[in-house]
Amino acid sequence: MARHFEDRKPIGTTLTINGSCGETGVGGSSYTVTNVDTDQDIVRLLVDFGFKPAECDRTYDAVFTDLLKHFDTDKKKSQEPIDGILITHTHFDHLQALLDVIAAQYADGSRIKSPTIYASPYGALFMEGKMSQSGIPAEYRPKVVAVEPGDKIVFGDGNDGTVVKAKDIQNGRFPVDGGHVFVTPIAFSHTAHNSLGYHVLSKVMGNNEAGIIFTGDGTMREAMVGHSFDKEAYQDLLENEFVTHLISDSTSNASNTPVISNEEKVASYKTVMEDNEDSRIVTSVISGSLENAAPIFEAAMQSGRKVFIDAPGLSFSTRIAELRGDLKKYKDVIVGGTREEFEKSVPFNKRVVILSGPFADGAGDYVKEGAGKSGLVVYSESEEDKSRDVVIVSQKCVGGVWVEDENGEKVHTPGINQNGMKRVYNQIARSGAKIYENPSDIRMVSNSVILPFQPSGHMNKEEYTEFLSQHKDKNIVVISAHGDTGQRQKGQAVAEELGFNTVFVENGDVLRLEQGETEKTDKINYGLIGTRQEKIAGLPFGRTLVLDRVEAIQYPDEYGQTVEIYNTLSPFASKEIRIQKGRATQEEAERFGKEADKAQSRGFFKKFGKGRNDFSL
Repeated sequence: MARHFEDRKPIGTTLTINGSCGETGVGGSSYTVTNVDTDQDIVRLLVDFGFKPAECDRTYDAVFTDLLKHFDTDKKKSQEPIDGILITHTHFDHLQALLDVIAAQYADGSRIKSPTIYASPYGALFMEGKMSQSGIPAEYRPKVVAVEPGDKIVFGDGNDGTVVKAKDIQNGRFPVDGGHVFVTPIAFSHTAHNSLGYHVLSKVMGNNEAGIIFTGDGTMREAMVGHSFDKEAYQDLLENEFVTHLISDSTSNASNTPVISNEEKVASYKTVMEDNEDSRIVTSVISGSLENAAPIFEAAMQSGRKVFIDAPGLSFSTRIAELRGDLKKYKDVIVGGTREEFEKSVPFNKRVVILSGPFADGAGDYVKEGAGKSGLVVYSESEEDKSRDVVIVSQKCVGGVWVEDENGEKVHTPGINQNGMKRVYNQIARSGAKIYENPSDIRMVSNSVILPFQPSGHMNKEEYTEFLSQHKDKNIVVISAHGDTGQRQKGQAVAEELGFNTVFVENGDVLRLEQGETEKTDKINYGLIGTRQEKIAGLPFGRTLVLDRVEAIQYPDEYGQTVEIYNTLSPFASKEIRIQKGRATQEEAERFGKEADKAQSRGFFKKFGKGRNDFSL
């Protein structure tokens, strides 16, 4: 491992909350663990690096915390270089910012790779595929290592992320000397395929200093197409490993929303398909949530229907799972190709179409303009088809809380996409389509049929209580993160009711960790980076990725809901930030560059008010 030549730092272990906490919505999950041993041998790990969805602002697709101090994007030495990046799962609020930064590094021309990335075998293939889509040549992509539950990743004392496989450990073989940070992947269930948590053990002078468990967004449920939470293995970890802190997702862990079993989900989808034998079935799944699509595949198989995925994120996730052989059971159910080919080959009443998920479907003003941002707005080509459709609202809006108004009455503050979703689904209902909805205290359409389709992908209060109870004999500190302020407060209250010590955290908090103690030692004021994609003239599938430094401006909308817009402060240099994305190959990009040079001489870009560098690598 390369030594980090930094100013001398206090010996011990710190945890920095990078961007996992939101005021009114879920933040883009990210944490930094830093361990400094006695000889200033520093190990620094990044756990996830995701974005915050920018649903309410059309200027940017997303925003994320400025962590460029960890990355060498301007050919200068990183201020705080990291040794490894641990990815819990493939939802974009956990990894998209990382993908964007990797692409920006390549675009800068510095050809400096990001540190090694660790993910599940599925997650590793997913990351490789996404980097390939970005147009980054293979020789410039960071190394991606597949790790499995029970493996050990060793850092420090000359170990640069050495992986020792679980089977070797079980057979008494541990062919690694030294090390003062040891990472163990943990199997969790989630709506994203094969999700992981991590146990990060840090040592100082060979003695245990801190043992941190990151749950990601994991649950303890039974998965349909991926691995599930392994309770026995988790108990073994708690009994045999040093554990001092638990960093848990707080998105739903104070809610009483019931869990819906896999059997119930399949039965509900099957009921809709068989009770509406003359109709096409249209539904949506949050991008990348393959586990939420699995009961749809199963019900379609049992009902003799075919499924077409008209959602890029889910389509990509499904393709990766197919490459790994995880969806062999449904190879005759999921139909590839184009939508036109699907409609020609499959009768109307045998079709099941999965469109873009509710992050897009309820995205404020996007509903008014369509523009491909909301699949369910343009879900059908003809008025006749719309009236024959059956639409399933299986995914609910995100966020939203019940509060008391000035008269003490309970009122619901809308979530980040609730009002937009209502507009979309009522528009569909007015066209004549029949609407089915998941049980919820928030109803999208007044005359819909209620059936149990999908629970939240996060632990509810009952599950969270059961999960925490497994740690009752451990002297640990529970930290609720990755949620809005109210969710984190409620998650903290659940832990305190069970007798655990807790710490309330916000973005930028730096915590000094050791057994039985957690001390806030610093507060980092992070900047924000906004991202958006722009089309490249002359390349039908070509895109540039634009990163700007931005500030968040909050204001109340017509419903009293807090809305954020992002104002550009200082754009990065265009060569650094505008990178080739999409299906265009590197050769196409180079060819376009030559064509652009010719066009420049003819004044083409001048005509459109753009420069040559606005479109190039």
